[in-house]
Amino acid sequence: MGVLSHWLYEMLLAFYERYKLPMVITENGIATHADEQRIAAIKDYLAEVRKARTLGIPVLGYIHWSTFDNFEWGLCNTYQFG
Repeated sequence: MGVLSHWLYEMLLAFYERYKLPMVITENGIATHADEQRIAAIKDYLAEVRKARTLGIPVLGYIHWSTFDNFEWGLCNTYQFG
């Protein structure tokens, strides 16, 4: 698992310990033109979600990207998601 993705597990744990509610992760990913890096990041994030679910944290869904993502649209194609 990637070092950069470990924060996701830590946040899921912290939010669940505080609120004791199910969660859905939305709008998660990295902005880069490197396809391999984006693919690796998604795999790492999903591994962290799997780890959290295995420990009983109720993560009900993971949405990598949606049409409502990217407040960065004003920056044209300088960022690439998905």
